[in-house]
Amino acid sequence: MKNLIALFLALAFAVTLVGNTEPVTKTPHQKTLHVYAYSGLKLRTQPTTQSEVVKIIPYGDKVTLLEQSGQHETIEWMSGEWVKVSHGESEGYVFEGFISELPIPNYKFEMTLNDLDLTYPLLAWAEYHYDEVQNADTIMNDEVEKVVQHLENNLTLTRTNTKHRFYVNMELSNIKIEDAYNLVKAMLLTKAEKEVFENNSIFIHDNEGLMHRIKVNVEHPLEIRKLHDGKIKILASSYHHGC
Repeated sequence: MKNLIALFLALAFAVTLVGNTEPVTKTPHQKTLHVYAYSGLKLRTQPTTQSEVVKIIPYGDKVTLLEQSGQHETIEWMSGEWVKVSHGESEGYVFEGFISELPIPNYKFEMTLNDLDLTYPLLAWAEYHYDEVQNADTIMNDEVEKVVQHLENNLTLTRTNTKHRFYVNMELSNIKIEDAYNLVKAMLLTKAEKEVFENNSIFIHDNEGLMHRIKVNVEHPLEIRKLHDGKIKILASSYHHGC
């Protein structure tokens, strides 16, 4: 009898071991992205502009990234991939040039004052959405005051104040140059500002045909540049008025 009991326990233990060797299925990490298409983003049945439209996703809504399609395309000036996303109960494909992990500017303090000056909106957006990870570095002399802040997500924010001009330099990691352009355009308060901004934007490609620099020649100039280390730099400036 003891032998039979020992045999039964051995068999049960072996079954348990076999059961534990089955692979554990893990749900892949799914990113939440913000829709930056001002007039809404078309969710399509297939990764092409010719496919049926499932719905229009409103500006500012969130979608969940499900998978990459491998289908690349250039729409307007942006080169990117079609990606499969979910929005509510719907699934389909959108062009990635109009979605981003960057938070949408929603508050009045993140917007311009109908003057195309993006220096203070950039500062307000960064400081509101990202916490400091270390103390700021400050450099001062008779001509220049510079403050460098180190924020979450490897974001560096530098403000430089001179006698005649004020500069804001923001460096972001793991984003596309399209993300940065859509971000600053979303900070423009009025439709008229957006039209002036777009009409004065110059898109510069490198020798391989890839976008690496955008200049916006307005009263308060702005430049977006892809750096050698892959980071994206946004440089905005404004003039001091008065005496």
